[in-house]
Amino acid sequence: MALHNLKITVINGGRAKTGDSFIQKGSKTPANDKLNNVNNDVEGGTGKGVLGIVSFSKDYAVDIAKNLVKHEFNYFVSDIGRRTGDSNFQDRVNRQIEVCRDVGGILGGAISGATTGASLGPVGVAIGFAFGAIASGLNVHYKYKERERAYQHTIFQENTSQAYNLARANFHALSGRKR
Repeated sequence: MALHNLKITVINGGRAKTGDSFIQKGSKTPANDKLNNVNNDVEGGTGKGVLGIVSFSKDYAVDIAKNLVKHEFNYFVSDIGRRTGDSNFQDRVNRQIEVCRDVGGILGGAISGATTGASLGPVGVAIGFAFGAIASGLNVHYKYKERERAYQHTIFQENTSQAYNLARANFHALSGRKR
């Protein structure tokens, strides 16, 4: 998931009244220093958007649009097997989509690591890219290892069931009970 930068702008925050219930602008407490810095930023015009809603809503709108496109594509593709009557074709399409998602996940992890390491310069970008790709690649690797283990267990169960049924049917070369 993407991280969103939420910028908060205090409007009309530096015009405090004197008295016990209001913060005095000239007092020297650490909290008031932070408030004065925010007030100076607002008065200097460095605030972007009202309470950061403008930048936050753009990022949110992009995420909504991406999710909408992804779900529409998934809905369209998941119907191929029913329309063509070929469930094996549907499985192949689903597998290709899964491979694309896995590759995209590794690339996304690498880019995320690169942006995290960007504060350390080009070396940080390279290291972050490598670590992000490795971390995402390990997730994909263990997903497929778990899938292989489940497949092997299913094959074991089927072979055991087949051997049990053959033994119950008293099947052997001399019995003549081949079916």
